[in-house]
Amino acid sequence: METRKEKRTKNPVVGRRESREKLLEDAPVPAHTRKKVFEGAKISVHARKSVHVRKEVLEDIQTNDQKEIRRENLSSSASSSLPFTPSSSLSSASSSSISQSSTFQSSIPASFGLTPSGLTGSGKTEQIILALGQHIVQGRYEVGTFLPAESELCAFFHTSRNVIREVLRSLQAKNLLTAQRFRGSLVNGPEQWNLLDGDVLSWVIASRQDERLIYAMDELRALMEPAVARWAAERAKALDLVEMEDALAAMVAHHADWPKFHQADLRFHQAILKAAYNPILSRLGVVLEALQQAAFKNTYRDEEFVMAQTLAEHTTLFEAIRHQNPDRAEQAARKLVASTTHRLREGA
Repeated sequence: METRKEKRTKNPVVGRRESREKLLEDAPVPAHTRKKVFEGAKISVHARKSVHVRKEVLEDIQTNDQKEIRRENLSSSASSSLPFTPSSSLSSASSSSISQSSTFQSSIPASFGLTPSGLTGSGKTEQIILALGQHIVQGRYEVGTFLPAESELCAFFHTSRNVIREVLRSLQAKNLLTAQRFRGSLVNGPEQWNLLDGDVLSWVIASRQDERLIYAMDELRALMEPAVARWAAERAKALDLVEMEDALAAMVAHHADWPKFHQADLRFHQAILKAAYNPILSRLGVVLEALQQAAFKNTYRDEEFVMAQTLAEHTTLFEAIRHQNPDRAEQAARKLVASTTHRLREGA
């Protein structure tokens, strides 16, 4: 029978394997961990003995807890420049108390019903989006600064990271924030905001920070809507008229119900846009819809006189389209836009 030495001489692979095993035994790390790290590695025995390789091995076998600690340290150092003082120790339960977040607490509007005890219900995410979005638009957070860290927002709202991350993604999609790796969410300036987003447009109008935006919105609506009404009067089909009439009837029926009236109003204007039968213009439907939504949210009045005037203007527009009178339809659309503009400028 051959000895082990003879086998190693005849079969160099066995010799290399034994040398590798001896190297693993000499290394200052647990054998089961080293075998897992070196498994399948194609490096020489001399390279494994080098200091650099040993450092890489030690880095690879660090536990998940150690890596998490590193990430938390990076987050803490990055949040030192935030416009609000973070709590000193987020790892303890007492560090997330509301008294340590008083600066952030004061920036939450009481009218939204947001309290440090947290939010409940299926609309919690939307409420946080509303609160943070409005305060960014109102200038509560300076352009170029960072929002509080995710952990601080979670502690204040008593909610999960998933909810806060969904909120931040939504605000980033609206271009109110820009995500920066290892630093947080950077507050963008007004020139970067997505003004074609219905929420952003509504918040900007409600904040009345820039009166020029109202005039710009009026100019765009005055340019587009009368032309759309004229084309609808020339091209509308029977089915289009049915959709307009149904939407108008819903507006009358739900004039005292804001959400239902709003949906009916949008359906009415969407039916007119569809009846124009312009494939290029239909692509701009999202623009008109955003403008109309923002105007509606800031001009809706359920007072008898204002509502009667609104319904009469929509009825006049529908009748002009139904009777295929482009001039009257264009005139009715101009009057409708002018009334909305007047209520916006009056601060309705």
